[in-house]
Amino acid sequence: MSRMLLGKLDVDVIVQLAVLGPLEAESWDPLVDDADAFGGELWALNWAAAAHGEEDGAVPPYAFAPLPVGVTAGEGLKQIAFFVYQSADDDDPESSWVQSRIRPRLNDMRRRLLDHVPDYRDAPWGWSAPEVVARSSRGAPAPRSEPSPRLAEVLALWAAVGLPMDARFGGAVHPDAFDDPRRVLGGGAWFPPRTVGFAPVSMAVCADEDAARHAFLLVAERATYDADCHVYRFADVVASMRFDAGPAALTRRLGEAIDELSRPGRLGAPDQHWWSGAPRTEVGVEVVASGVRLDPATAGTHLAERVVVARTPAQQRALVALLADDDVRARAAAVSTKVHSLLLLRGVAELESATRATLRQEVVDRGAGPVMGQRLSLYTSGATSAYATLVTVGRLPEVPQMVWIEDPSLRRGLLADQA
Repeated sequence: MSRMLLGKLDVDVIVQLAVLGPLEAESWDPLVDDADAFGGELWALNWAAAAHGEEDGAVPPYAFAPLPVGVTAGEGLKQIAFFVYQSADDDDPESSWVQSRIRPRLNDMRRRLLDHVPDYRDAPWGWSAPEVVARSSRGAPAPRSEPSPRLAEVLALWAAVGLPMDARFGGAVHPDAFDDPRRVLGGGAWFPPRTVGFAPVSMAVCADEDAARHAFLLVAERATYDADCHVYRFADVVASMRFDAGPAALTRRLGEAIDELSRPGRLGAPDQHWWSGAPRTEVGVEVVASGVRLDPATAGTHLAERVVVARTPAQQRALVALLADDDVRARAAAVSTKVHSLLLLRGVAELESATRATLRQEVVDRGAGPVMGQRLSLYTSGATSAYATLVTVGRLPEVPQMVWIEDPSLRRGLLADQA
């Protein structure tokens, strides 16, 4: 019987019950003296039963952190059963638990929790972020924790610029977008006067800047379908808004609010800003020229692994400087960066068929560092570092770009310049 390696949330639920008790308990004497050690023992026991060798690595270090919600007695009983099932010995589950010093403590927890079992039948069989988010209205376990000082500070700053927010658990990005919803401290939304069901400003405060960068890309991906949405990141704060959601006075008010928040002493200048007003989810690709010769001084040995993306006049000038042919330089310089962007595929000598080249917007990696960008599928031949292909597309958003060159017999990724 195959066992499953448990995540930290699964261990946190049991440790929280041992230390703080179930949601229904008016008082609770902790069952363990050292929450971190108890959680480490639980995780190690599961790892010993479920790990499949070196590919799973070592048991992660464990440090207990209470969930932002309480856990009921019924949910706790079911979580203990889930843990036992995933951590018992395949050959003799009962004997492995008799020999474990964890077993007496878990049995004691079962007996204590049996006093509070009304919702056992509906409790999750294993916990993940959506289960925590679905119970967010319960509040934190006793002792009740105060709202995050950082969240309170940011909400006060938004109120100070004339946008008092209705507090929300998720805000701009729903916390179940993460493996652990504790990465989002909370958020808020501002509704314009006399408008129902539409919030032009939504904000989330993340636990750290890494979480905020991840959230920024997720919000930008969602905003792709809204042609007038702006997404900002101020360190650990992510905000989205629409500047054309109403009369000119409202648009001006939102712009002035961002200007005020960008002042020193407040949120500061945005670390990232993305606007979805340019490309739709798919745009056509126009080939300006194939087999473009590069200036010999720029055609180095590593150029075949690079793509130059020009979205602004300054970037366009830098791109034009790489070209050797005066006619192509003039044509590239004449492209309006207000409506188009330029791609210089260095090391790609020609395109087999322009009609087979399309551009679409997507998150290409949802791992630890997701990349919001474009995937460009091209069929290439005769590529050398001394040549390139120049392509114009609809204006690209200012987010990290990943361009993929695909050939039936070759696939290689080219990372776009960000200068």
